[in-house]
Amino acid sequence: LINMAEKYHQCALRCTMDDELIYILLESWGGLRIYADKGARNRYPLLHLGLNAIFTERLYNFYKNENEQLRQLIQGILDKEIARKKSAQEKEEKRKATKLVKIESDGSYERSDKL
Repeated sequence: LINMAEKYHQCALRCTMDDELIYILLESWGGLRIYADKGARNRYPLLHLGLNAIFTERLYNFYKNENEQLRQLIQGILDKEIARKKSAQEKEEKRKATKLVKIESDGSYERSDKL
């Protein structure tokens, strides 16, 4: 279902309608246990694109008798995923900026964009 939700919008939309199914998908991803443990040090698996599609659909569609606890859990997961992506982008930019190449002639270093 997670893989299908990644490719097919209707599958993601259908999965959002069942709270129990969302909890099962969360548990199969491994995130539910980690989010329940406050001392997990933000070590959680990458969010699968299919789960991202399901969670996004769940947050941005109105449902009668919304499960507030589930909504908050999904919002927290998406917020952490955004922060993880931002952190990874910053690390990559920093890594690229600090690539140095030694210049043979004078022994100094300079940034190289060719590596």
